Order: sequence, then C-alpha cells, then structure tokens
Amino acid sequence: DDRADPDGGTERFPDRFALGEEDGRLIACCGLYTRGTYVERFGGVNVVCNNAGVSSYGRQWETTLADWQWVIDACLWGVIHGIRSFVPRMLDAGDPGHIVNTASFGGLIGSPNLGPYSAAKHAVVGLMESVRHELARAAPGVRASVVCPGNIHTPITANSLAAAGVVL
Repeated sequence: DDRADPDGGTERFPDRFALGEEDGRLIACCGLYTRGTYVERFGGVNVVCNNAGVSSYGRQWETTLADWQWVIDACLWGVIHGIRSFVPRMLDAGDPGHIVNTASFGGLIGSPNLGPYSAAKHAVVGLMESVRHELARAAPGVRASVVCPGNIHTPITANSLAAAGVVL
C-alpha cells in the first residue's frame, strides 16, 4: 500500500534500528521501510520525531552550491519528506497523534558562517508553524511541534569544520 511520490518515487523509512516493541506496539524505530511495509509490520503511527542535521561552514557567498544543497536536503527536505510520509497515514488512521520536528536555536537566530544551516532550520520553524495551523483545522487530534534546542554535544560542528578544512 505504498503511496507513490507525485514525482514518481516511493518514499522509504529506515530499517536498521528498533528499540523494541511492547504489547505489539512499536516503541522506537529508525530504519528504512516503505510505507506499506512499515504499516504492515508495526500497524499505525501515533508519534513521529524527525531529527536530522548537517552543516557546512563558511561565508554564504563562498559556500558551494553542492554544500547548500547537501544541508538543505538533510535539514529541510528530510522534514518535508517526513511530513508527507507520515501525516497522511496519521490522518487516515483517525487516532490522536503528534509530529515533532527538531529545528535548532539556529532556526531562531542567524549565525556567521552557518548560512545554509540557519536558512534550513528557519524554514523548518516556519513550516511547522504552518503544519500546526493546518492540522488544527483538518484533524484537531493530530498535533505538531517544533523543538529548537541550543548547543548540544554532537559531532555536527567538528564534522562540519573538518569538511570545510578548518583545523582547531
């Protein structure tokens, strides 16, 4: 029962990781499943948490288009694909649900040398505000939130600096 992407592709979910099941209900999952396979294996979806981030480092006018594309694909298109993949299923099920997308404090303020990241995370904040209003009208039982954490100890900064050739 996969829903084909209007552009002809088939959206997929990760298949590598599941924290566990309790009474036949999925507790956490990260993997690659087609929608039909996911629903067949786990039933429905009530809570979705999208969290992804990559960043390049440098002045916006010197950042390559490939780096812009890479950051926006992960940070913004990942959220868009998550919304398009899960929200229709949640609405079809008619059960209460919640979709949470992680943006960043960088989605609230701009920072030097992080233009693509900041632009993508600002877009996630605006997108989720819109989704929240749309769901309030279309399906009040399905809610949407955006989380904007500050600095968190992850390798994103070190990886981004290393990719840009910056040595600390």
